[in-house]
Amino acid sequence: MVAKLSKKEAITLVRKKFSNLNTSNTTFSNINKRKPVWWFDPSNDKFNDDIHLLLNDHNKKVLYYFFIKSCSIKDPEILFRQRDDESRTNASHIEILVGNDNFADILGTGFQFKKYLKDEIKY
Repeated sequence: MVAKLSKKEAITLVRKKFSNLNTSNTTFSNINKRKPVWWFDPSNDKFNDDIHLLLNDHNKKVLYYFFIKSCSIKDPEILFRQRDDESRTNASHIEILVGNDNFADILGTGFQFKKYLKDEIKY
């Protein structure tokens, strides 16, 4: 079995080429154990700031780095499935199927993250 990366390890790998990442401005996901997706639940307010998104494929040993400029994703509450439960409110629930070349969200409107892909970092 291949070990997964932690968020901190992933940020360290990416910072070798892109220095402006930190734990507060970066969203990170390993592949889910139960189904082949990356999932994350960013606050809708997070889209008002620059977002660094790291998706780790531990099977291929590739870290996908996306940079989403502030306010470039408008109305996340319409684009993505919304969480409205005891643990999270005002947050999007996003799932991206592993192997989807467009990195499209499979729960909401099919929003494609591909245009924000900046690098594929092999480790």
